[in-house]
Amino acid sequence: MQGLSSFAAGFDPIDTAPALIALVIGLIVWRRHRADRRARLFLALAVSELAFGLPLLLSLNIPRTPLGAAATDGLLVTIGLLSAALFLHFGLSFPHARPWLRRGYMTSLYSAAVVVGVISAAVTLVDARPAVRDVVHAVLMLVGPLVLIASITACVAIYRSYREMTADERRTYRVPVLGVLVGMIASMTVSLLLGVMFGLVFGVEHRYAIWTVNTLATAGELLLPLFFFLAASKHRLLERHGQDYVSGN
Repeated sequence: MQGLSSFAAGFDPIDTAPALIALVIGLIVWRRHRADRRARLFLALAVSELAFGLPLLLSLNIPRTPLGAAATDGLLVTIGLLSAALFLHFGLSFPHARPWLRRGYMTSLYSAAVVVGVISAAVTLVDARPAVRDVVHAVLMLVGPLVLIASITACVAIYRSYREMTADERRTYRVPVLGVLVGMIASMTVSLLLGVMFGLVFGVEHRYAIWTVNTLATAGELLLPLFFFLAASKHRLLERHGQDYVSGN
């Protein structure tokens, strides 16, 4: 019970509220559109966002042993890289599936994410010297830029897909599609701003910085799931608009 209480003490429902809401929305949409790739991808993206806090919680509650450090590093690398791949995959599939997906590269990206995570965990477990840990931490530092690059690419793909719709389709789906796009941009912008705030302005111990972080993160991260739900429910985009590959590269 003590271990459970310690684990629960590191769980902040306010910080995880956007991911929990996204998960609920993802489950609702997926139950109605199980065969639709976009519904499956959004659900997987919500799960990855919620799971990203798991290694951090584990690091606070498991003994600082070589095995615990290896598991934490491996999970952080794997989940971070999988999140980047999922952001990219979702952007390439919404509202149309892009031609690039025909080539089957996404499977390779998912496999690479798992392989890199396993290697990171194995390296940390076999050799826990500071120099080796620094290499693993350097890999961890690359996860953030990779997620940012994947998000930017996904936003560009969504906007190009929207522009390739017919005029009638753009009028019908303007709000949900551009809303999803704004949600992704907002989430990405909030992450960048928070990094600047922590690194250059406030510092992690500043109470106002923490309050600002929670407020901005919650507001920014809620836009994407809410507009995706709007697209799937009110505008029925997943029913009326198939996942056809549009012309153009």
